[in-house]
Amino acid sequence: TLGAQMAGGFASLKEWIVNLDKDFYQVPFPDGYINEDTSFESFKSALKAKGVTPDMIAAVITEAYQGGIAGFADVEYMQELRQWCTKNKVLLIDDEVQAGFGRTGKMFAIEHYGIEPDIICCGKGISGGLPLSAVLGKSEFMDLYGPNGA
Repeated sequence: TLGAQMAGGFASLKEWIVNLDKDFYQVPFPDGYINEDTSFESFKSALKAKGVTPDMIAAVITEAYQGGIAGFADVEYMQELRQWCTKNKVLLIDDEVQAGFGRTGKMFAIEHYGIEPDIICCGKGISGGLPLSAVLGKSEFMDLYGPNGA
């Protein structure tokens, strides 16, 4: 929960965290409304402004569909993000907790972009309201950990 909260985009929800991890970098979601620039250049510019280079990034965590604003990112942006992650050997992690399992018209919201993430985090819709979550991913990453997370 602590790690997920630190990765989240709302500063007000992090006020209770005593020692925020300085290595979580936030980049504005390219919704075209709150953040008008939907180009992938906005992603690279935001990293550059923070002094962050690709070699400093292990993973990009994104929500393919932003529930709080009921919005999708630009398709080209997400496709360029996938290419950038692959080129720079950065994992692309898709948070489908709110939008997954058919809630956007596809099994996973990320499918609207025609890309495949390395890891998908699921919850809510996976169980019809029961407390259940799952992490799905490519075997090259998931097989690094045993059945008990070791």
